[in-house]
Amino acid sequence: MKTKTLFFSMALGCCAATVVAQQVPNGDFENWYTPAGASYQDPVDWITLNAETSVVPGMGLACTQGSPGQAGSSHYMTATTRQGAGLGLVPSLVVAGNTTTHKPGFPYAFRPTALTGQVAYGGTSDSCGITVYLTKWIEASHSHAPVGTGTKTWSWPPSMDWVPFTIGITYVSNEVPDSAFIVISSNLNPPTAGNYINVDNLAFSFPVGVAEHDAAAIQVYPSPATDLLHVGTDRAMARVTLLDITGRTVLVQPETGNMAHVDVADLKQSRYLVQVEMQDGKRIVRSFVKE
Repeated sequence: MKTKTLFFSMALGCCAATVVAQQVPNGDFENWYTPAGASYQDPVDWITLNAETSVVPGMGLACTQGSPGQAGSSHYMTATTRQGAGLGLVPSLVVAGNTTTHKPGFPYAFRPTALTGQVAYGGTSDSCGITVYLTKWIEASHSHAPVGTGTKTWSWPPSMDWVPFTIGITYVSNEVPDSAFIVISSNLNPPTAGNYINVDNLAFSFPVGVAEHDAAAIQVYPSPATDLLHVGTDRAMARVTLLDITGRTVLVQPETGNMAHVDVADLKQSRYLVQVEMQDGKRIVRSFVKE
């Protein structure tokens, strides 16, 4: 089936806790929006199958908002396997990505030890799961080279209560990644209608070693930005690099001081990664939105 093939292809394509800017975009699923022309909501920074399942009478949405969330959050995300005429059984795949361009993945330039979060799951049989991929874009081959990966599955009987989880990331190279892909699936084997997984509070965890001072030593504003992006630091910079959502470098600007003004007027509307390299060798990463 075309829809399932598309999402499985996307899935395969695909410091310290104080470094908040390097966490999963909308990993607590607090932010939702209504796509143009739609009557449903999707989570911001996540790609779903709702556009496909919503047009089939009686099929229902593949991804929905639930509340209340875990640990003080207001909402969580539910991915549900659906069945409909013409589509058959469709496991729900929810992929972290850009909701404007519908490209999977997001800029990411650290080596976390794990992906953590909370899940609850139910249905009648089978298993559900979450997989994380860290990759580096190779310009010569125009492909994402694997850097690290981790996966976790939950099998029936279901757990109606929230369960904390940690997905350890195994690294296959010494490279620093430039992109991250997270795939949530309501079914991992032959699907069963109604199987679901609830997910909340996704975040990367890091080894101890990055001081809080380093995590807060940079300001990137405004976001959203239209023409100029301002980058201020508490020490001398060597260069500022911007990467797009696929991890490709779109701009490199040498610097010598502690304030940079970056012209972003010609960039497309999207989320970007700002990688700031200091003259002392330290590197800090933030993100911003270009509108």
